[in-house]
Amino acid sequence: MYKIIFRKFLGVVAAISSLASGLLWHLSADAQIKSTSAALDVAANLATLAAQQNLWAAYAAAVAGLALSIALIVE
Repeated sequence: MYKIIFRKFLGVVAAISSLASGLLWHLSADAQIKSTSAALDVAANLATLAAQQNLWAAYAAAVAGLALSIALIVE
Protein backbone atom coordinates (compact mmCIF):
# COMPACT_ATOMS: atom_id res chain seq x y z
CA MET A 1 0.00 0.00 0.00
CA TYR A 2 2.68 2.50 1.03
CA LYS A 3 4.88 1.44 -1.89
CA ILE A 4 2.15 2.36 -4.37
CA ILE A 5 1.53 5.75 -2.76
CA PHE A 6 5.28 6.44 -2.58
CA ARG A 7 5.78 5.53 -6.25
CA LYS A 8 2.88 7.77 -7.29
CA PHE A 9 4.29 10.61 -5.19
CA LEU A 10 7.70 10.20 -6.84
CA GLY A 11 6.00 10.17 -10.24
CA VAL A 12 4.33 13.48 -9.44
CA VAL A 13 7.63 14.94 -8.22
CA ALA A 14 9.33 13.80 -11.43
CA ALA A 15 6.56 15.23 -13.62
CA ILE A 16 6.60 18.62 -11.89
CA SER A 17 10.40 18.76 -11.96
CA SER A 18 10.43 17.88 -15.64
CA LEU A 19 7.86 20.58 -16.37
CA ALA A 20 9.87 23.15 -14.41
CA SER A 21 13.05 22.13 -16.20
CA GLY A 22 11.48 22.51 -19.64
CA LEU A 23 9.95 25.86 -18.75
CA LEU A 24 13.24 27.21 -17.41
CA TRP A 25 15.14 26.07 -20.50
CA HIS A 26 12.51 27.75 -22.68
CA LEU A 27 12.83 31.01 -20.71
CA SER A 28 16.61 30.77 -20.93
CA ALA A 29 16.53 30.37 -24.70
CA ASP A 30 14.12 33.30 -24.96
CA ALA A 31 16.47 35.49 -22.89
CA GLN A 32 19.41 34.49 -25.07
CA ILE A 33 17.50 35.35 -28.25
CA LYS A 34 16.51 38.73 -26.83
CA SER A 35 20.10 39.46 -25.80
CA THR A 36 21.26 39.34 -29.41
CA SER A 37 19.43 42.57 -30.22
CA ALA A 38 19.86 44.37 -26.87
CA ALA A 39 22.31 47.01 -25.73
CA LEU A 40 25.60 45.72 -24.34
CA ASP A 41 24.77 46.14 -20.62
CA VAL A 42 21.28 44.68 -21.10
CA ALA A 43 22.74 41.79 -23.10
CA ALA A 44 25.15 41.00 -20.25
CA ASN A 45 22.27 40.98 -17.75
CA LEU A 46 20.19 38.73 -20.03
CA ALA A 47 23.14 36.36 -20.45
CA THR A 48 23.50 36.14 -16.66
CA LEU A 49 19.77 35.50 -16.31
CA ALA A 50 19.91 32.79 -18.98
CA ALA A 51 22.82 31.09 -17.21
CA GLN A 52 20.94 31.11 -13.90
CA GLN A 53 17.85 29.65 -15.58
CA ASN A 54 19.98 26.93 -17.17
CA LEU A 55 21.41 26.08 -13.75
CA TRP A 56 17.96 25.76 -12.17
CA ALA A 57 16.71 23.76 -15.16
CA ALA A 58 19.57 21.33 -14.64
CA TYR A 59 18.68 21.03 -10.94
CA ALA A 60 15.05 20.30 -11.83
CA ALA A 61 16.12 17.66 -14.37
CA ALA A 62 18.34 16.05 -11.74
CA VAL A 63 15.44 15.93 -9.27
CA ALA A 64 13.23 14.33 -11.93
CA GLY A 65 15.86 11.71 -12.71
CA LEU A 66 16.45 10.97 -9.04
CA ALA A 67 12.73 10.61 -8.35
CA LEU A 68 12.28 8.23 -11.27
CA SER A 69 15.34 6.22 -10.21
CA ILE A 70 14.05 5.82 -6.66
CA ALA A 71 10.59 4.89 -7.96
CA LEU A 72 12.13 2.12 -10.06
CA ILE A 73 14.23 0.87 -7.16
CA VAL A 74 11.19 0.76 -4.87
CA GLU A 75 9.30 -1.32 -7.40
